[in-house]
Amino acid sequence: MKLSWIEGDEAFGFIYLIGTSGEKESDFAGAAEIVYNPKGYRMYALPNVWDKEGLGKKEITFFFPGYINYAGCYNDNGVSDVTKSLLRILIDRYNVKYNSTDINTITRTIAEVPITPQEALLRVKSNFFPTAQLNERINQLDANPSIYDDIYTGTLVFDANNEVIFQPTNAVPIRNFPHDANNKEEGTLEIFSLPQKNNNGKVIENRYIAGIDPYD
Repeated sequence: MKLSWIEGDEAFGFIYLIGTSGEKESDFAGAAEIVYNPKGYRMYALPNVWDKEGLGKKEITFFFPGYINYAGCYNDNGVSDVTKSLLRILIDRYNVKYNSTDINTITRTIAEVPITPQEALLRVKSNFFPTAQLNERINQLDANPSIYDDIYTGTLVFDANNEVIFQPTNAVPIRNFPHDANNKEEGTLEIFSLPQKNNNGKVIENRYIAGIDPYD
């Protein structure tokens, strides 16, 4: 629902109401733009005290979390027992996560009773990936552009002993997709943690995980 009263540069009334993205095909990109950039849309900006550290932005519109006025968790005066309601919400999420086979069920449960604005704006779509955790990681990356500074980029080559070693290069990894239509981006190998070696100078086995994005 949206009602507005603006005359010239003067905005003397603005009401904007949104719910959570609990439905399967909801895409709250537009809502997220307004929520996290309130001043650009003549919205009253508040300090973002709801999102986890390093997520979201410093300013935000008003957010009414799911643990406020949670049924059975407030007294006769309407004062919420935040600890009690948070425990109930987390227990419900635990039960859903470990007693259902559809990964989208837990995502929908989180979006319908959100604790943070990021949870309220989750995109609930059918997929096989943990949407909530991926969304949190995306926000961490967006909030901290220097997070890639300590990642090694390069290639693998054989040394004089015919052993594979990592050789740093200036190649640029592909982190944005889709890229240019000519599809000539080469990409590169990224290493988040260089392998540790044992006393014999050999890399310790069964300790590291390698991954590849085979998208063509």
